[in-house]
Amino acid sequence: MNGILSTRLLVLLSIAYGITVGLVSVLDGPVSTVAIVGALLIGLLWTARGMLRLRAK
Repeated sequence: MNGILSTRLLVLLSIAYGITVGLVSVLDGPVSTVAIVGALLIGLLWTARGMLRLRAK
């Protein structure tokens, strides 16, 4: 997977995460759990991408 594709994928995942948290909030679901798990997952993916990009240079 090249750098541009991974960046686009992570941006799409971040947008989907925001929409998911919004929908869960509107539907009176467990917003805090969804927000925490999603933020950790997205954050770890962005961190891994950054570390791999630095290593490749």
